Parts: sequence; C-alpha cells; structure tokens
Amino acid sequence: MSAYVDPAAHRLGVRRALYRSLFAVLRLQGFQSAYAGIALPNPASIAFHEPMGFMQAGTYHRVGYKHGEWPDVRWYERSLGDHPGEPPVPRPPSGGRAGAGVRSGAGERYRVSGTLSAGGAGA
Repeated sequence: MSAYVDPAAHRLGVRRALYRSLFAVLRLQGFQSAYAGIALPNPASIAFHEPMGFMQAGTYHRVGYKHGEWPDVRWYERSLGDHPGEPPVPRPPSGGRAGAGVRSGAGERYRVSGTLSAGGAGA
C-alpha cells in the first residue's frame, strides 16, 4: 500500500488516517493482508510503515529504474484479519468516490492520491 500526501499536509496525521481508513475498508471487503513496496533508501517511509504494523517480508534487488539508479525494493506485509480457513470472496467497494480527499480535524482539505495492493482470497 502506498499513499502520497501533499507536502503541505505532512506531519498532520493525514497519511495515518488514510491508512487506518483503508485498513477498515479492506477488512469490510474481506481482504486479509495489505502490502507495501518501498524503493530503498527511504528511511521516512520505513519509519512510517513499521509503526503502522507492517513487517519486512523480503527485498527485491535492483528491480526498478528510478532517478538514474537501480534501487532495491523492500516489501512489507501487514495482517488485516484472522485468515479464516475458507476466506470470503473479496467484495468491491460501494459508494466510494476516487480523489475525494481527506479532511483534517480542523476541516482543511488535502489532496490525497495513492495506489493500493491488498491480498485476499487466493492472494
């Protein structure tokens, strides 16, 4: 899972709130795990993901070309459910709007964009 928050919204809890909301939606949809890929080095992203419950799952070496280099990508995983013996079929989201943004406690609106990778039945 990756979320990119406007720099004006950094350190205001927007990304953490977004992740918590996404985890809740994924659970409602029947997903059991979430994954994050981080191009290294990126200590800020690692410092964010690990307290959110993501654990290192492995590293792909020199797999992506970025800014003139071939960085390693470290993969993280986080359990969202109890992984039942017969998992439910993941359900599509309903009533959601892409690009709706996030409001902070003070009511300001921040643009939020991101990609999501979640493992469910058969993942």
